[in-house]
Amino acid sequence: MTTPVDYMVRHQVAAPPAAPRLYGLLSVAVEAEESGTVAEEGEGSGADAPAPWERGVEYYSPLCNMETGSLEGWCPTGDRVLSPFRPVRVEGAPVTVTSGSVCVAPTFDAEQAAREQLERGEEYRIEQEWWDRAIAQAPMVAPGPMPLDCAIGRLEGMATRVYGGQPVLHVPRQLLPQLFRHNLAQRTTDGAQLETPWGTPIAAGAGYALDTVDAEDTLVLLTGQVTVWRTSPIATGHFEARSNERIGEADRIYVVTADCLALSAAVPNCPGGGVL
Repeated sequence: MTTPVDYMVRHQVAAPPAAPRLYGLLSVAVEAEESGTVAEEGEGSGADAPAPWERGVEYYSPLCNMETGSLEGWCPTGDRVLSPFRPVRVEGAPVTVTSGSVCVAPTFDAEQAAREQLERGEEYRIEQEWWDRAIAQAPMVAPGPMPLDCAIGRLEGMATRVYGGQPVLHVPRQLLPQLFRHNLAQRTTDGAQLETPWGTPIAAGAGYALDTVDAEDTLVLLTGQVTVWRTSPIATGHFEARSNERIGEADRIYVVTADCLALSAAVPNCPGGGVL
């Protein structure tokens, strides 16, 4: 006689592999040391200064050119008319990303599972936080929407005049088909990044959201070099005796900033607009 299978019993199984999506914000960001120091007002960094993520990151940038002045907005005197798109500091603020896991299996490593869960979703959540802050500080280069190729050309042209370094283009991921269809994006030799024909790195962020789901237009953003500070994941776990559950939680602190340039432009969405 065959023993009936009890389908109400939950069995521990290995989590399915989850390959990270390519070409997001962290693919173009320069990661700073967790315990590093930063320069103050262009005078060099102090050995006793707190880590950047502890105080929200304020730093002097040498990448602004002489026309626009430094990151703090110091501009040269004289009769030369300066561009209205002066240096914009997209200043980071510490954001804590948290993930957890729970299971009743006695051999379940809750802390390790929480770390793995954190890795699966942290970039998307950081993209959401950073995009909202950056887009709010980025002036529009035109009063209305323009075709995607014209918008990118306008942004890159502005960066040539007001920024001394290599900029970064940020686009919502739903614009990727348009970028490739119009030959506005190409993969780098190693395949790890996207870039425009001019060589500007592209961050195609899944967390770069539309203002509304019914929007007919969306925004693209051009910034200076992106820097990310992040701590190592901190995992804790405990056993809940009443429910016989092993519970784990993993946290990581992020700070993302963009160097002294932030410009935006509106482009039409695909027909129908919005997101699924």
